Amino acid sequence: MALLSVTRTCALAAVLLVALSLCGCCSGVSRERIAVSCADSPGPLIPKFCIATPNVLWAGGRPDRNDVTWLMQQGIRTIVDLEIFHDDRSALAQATVSDSRTHQLRYYHVRDWEPLPMIAPSLEDDRVARVLAIISEAPAPVFVHCRCGMKRADLMVAAHRVVIEGVSAESAIRDLSRYGGAWSGPDTRYILALSQRRDEMRRRIAELAPKLKADAFVTCTDGQCSVSDHDIGNDH
Repeated sequence: MALLSVTRTCALAAVLLVALSLCGCCSGVSRERIAVSCADSPGPLIPKFCIATPNVLWAGGRPDRNDVTWLMQQGIRTIVDLEIFHDDRSALAQATVSDSRTHQLRYYHVRDWEPLPMIAPSLEDDRVARVLAIISEAPAPVFVHCRCGMKRADLMVAAHRVVIEGVSAESAIRDLSRYGGAWSGPDTRYILALSQRRDEMRRRIAELAPKLKADAFVTCTDGQCSVSDHDIGNDH
């Protein structure tokens, strides 16, 4: 009976973690422009939109087709989706860029889970290394998003600052905490520990970089966008 009780308790805890990670973070986030951002920018109607590193890394919540249109018009060339179940392909295909230029964009889907920094840091390292390799190698600027831009995307921004830009963990944590997301104790502990593994992570990123493969490629011409699994060519 005791073993059964423990099993039920663990199962309930797992269900609660999944429920919180999938639906808990967005309850207080609207699609209005935010008052606080990581850098000066008017921003689109993307939840928690942030230009973390100009010309390199942007972040926020899930974009709809209008947001995708705006991002491409601003020059975004790569999108990284951190959501587990959601896929951006529909929004990408429905984007309508009105100018006469041809826009090309790469799409990567790196499924991340909010509790990983707390319950499985080594698994989170795998995802962080992949995302940072994409940011380092894919055409820039890169837009990284989770469901509402308050948790997983923030963690990737902090990781990029610590591992790639060489910023101190304390500075990255302070910046992202002030930004107003759902930053928590496990996130802080993960970034502090990550700073001690900076060289190891850089080696992993270098190993991953030549193996990267986009999940989809987007081409927009004459106002219409199409999504393909095939490479649109070398657009570095």
